[in-house]
Amino acid sequence: MSIWNKVLVGVIAFASLFLFYMAARAVKLQNTWSESALKHEARIKQLNDQNRELLVGNGNEPGIRQLKVDLHKLLLDRRRVWPGCDPALRKPNRNLGTAEITATVNLVNAGGDSLPHGIAKGIVLYAFEELNVKNKGNVLGDFDVGQYLGEFSVTAVAANKVTFQPTYVMTEKEIDRLMKARRPWVLYELLPRDSHEAFASLSPEQMKALLPPESVKDYLKDGQPAEKDDPQEYVVDGKYVRPLLDYSIVFTDEHEKRMLLADTIAALKEDKQLVVDALEEARTLADGLTREIAAAKAEDQKMEQQRDIVAAHLRNLEKKLGDMEAWIARLTETNRAMAGRIAKFQLEAAQRIDRRTREMAQSGTGRL
Repeated sequence: MSIWNKVLVGVIAFASLFLFYMAARAVKLQNTWSESALKHEARIKQLNDQNRELLVGNGNEPGIRQLKVDLHKLLLDRRRVWPGCDPALRKPNRNLGTAEITATVNLVNAGGDSLPHGIAKGIVLYAFEELNVKNKGNVLGDFDVGQYLGEFSVTAVAANKVTFQPTYVMTEKEIDRLMKARRPWVLYELLPRDSHEAFASLSPEQMKALLPPESVKDYLKDGQPAEKDDPQEYVVDGKYVRPLLDYSIVFTDEHEKRMLLADTIAALKEDKQLVVDALEEARTLADGLTREIAAAKAEDQKMEQQRDIVAAHLRNLEKKLGDMEAWIARLTETNRAMAGRIAKFQLEAAQRIDRRTREMAQSGTGRL
């Protein structure tokens, strides 16, 4: 065998080893890719099943289609909502219970362009503080309660400005709540409706933070096993079902009751003022009568003093009269005695004259 044949055989042997290695490598790659393809096909099938389950649901939980239908129903029930509104409250009139708010409505699309708000003059809006939720992963965490601020009627509309006023006379407390309300606000075309699902995801602590203290117990019992003293009309399949409220009717009824109460209070205040005026007039009259009585008593006391003086003077006069009468009686008696004596003297004188006259006549001398 020539040297070239040997070189050729060596090259063929070496090429065979290289081809054998490449063939083994190709087989290994084919097996690896086959296994990867099988895994990806299984994953694709799993993802397809998951996508289908997410789309149509699994019998226990609704799918995207059903959720879209439910969301559409909720949106129809809720009507339009304008979040992120920045209100500017003018100084309210506390005497009249009115206020005027001009809110900037910030509606933008995905590109950040402003959108028309679509609010028309004359419609009724319901204002809330926007709920400030702080999420912790997939669990609803702490949040600031977005309180209800009132029912308002739109009085003026501009490009992105809306001016509205309350539809009823507000109390001092409601005006203070407006002035202290947290920004931003959210405006609803329809007052949100009460539902069991709205509170189902809240913890007891969150309910206590969100709800009035007197209502928390009823909301916590919702969906729990019924107690023996629960009303039967609120028990379904052995569970307590909280009665739902129509807050628009509740608020309207409360406003009417408050207006009637305010009218009653105003009438009572007016009656009270009339009574106070009458009482003041009676007190003035009583004071006048008291002064007159005091003057009459003083006059009576003065008259009594004068009466006592007159009585004392009368007694003195009566005593003097008695003394005078006694003196007159004595004087009369004396006069009578003296008159008798005088008469006796006169008689005796006359007798002496007569006697001497006779004596003279008898003597003829003419002399007495």
